[in-house]
Amino acid sequence: MSTIFGKTEKLRNGYKMDFFTNYVFGGLIQEDDGRFVPTNDLVEVVAKNVLLDRSQTDVENPIKPSFTITNADEVTISLVQERGGIKPLPRRDHQALLITNNQYLLIYGGKNDNSFSYTNSDPVSPSHTEAAIYNDVTNSSLDDIMLFKFETLEWTAVA
Repeated sequence: MSTIFGKTEKLRNGYKMDFFTNYVFGGLIQEDDGRFVPTNDLVEVVAKNVLLDRSQTDVENPIKPSFTITNADEVTISLVQERGGIKPLPRRDHQALLITNNQYLLIYGGKNDNSFSYTNSDPVSPSHTEAAIYNDVTNSSLDDIMLFKFETLEWTAVA
């Protein structure tokens, strides 16, 4: 998940922001039959007029404060409509990072599972270009680097 913050005001016990946007790529979704399968959706979550409270809820390191959203006037969740390029394979356990002044979302690595595969009858089958690049990659660690450019809404394979 990668985040873009709006104008931020420091408060006594937290922060107030006019907005923040989270981008969530991939992960696992639950199918109707109960199976969890990786996805390659890019989702945008926008919260407006947000209050973040400082709390001591970090279980791993109770000394380090974490922040909890305690109030947001409006939250919208939407699927980003990509316009082209080579879309990354569905995955979980990957890294995502906003780079170059929030112009790009970089996706690195991750894993895909035996519980999914691309088939000709699969409604989310990759294009012929994607199939040629990824050729039956299942149940493996991924070592690719993908960039999503927000200006053009296109994916690019870097490595």
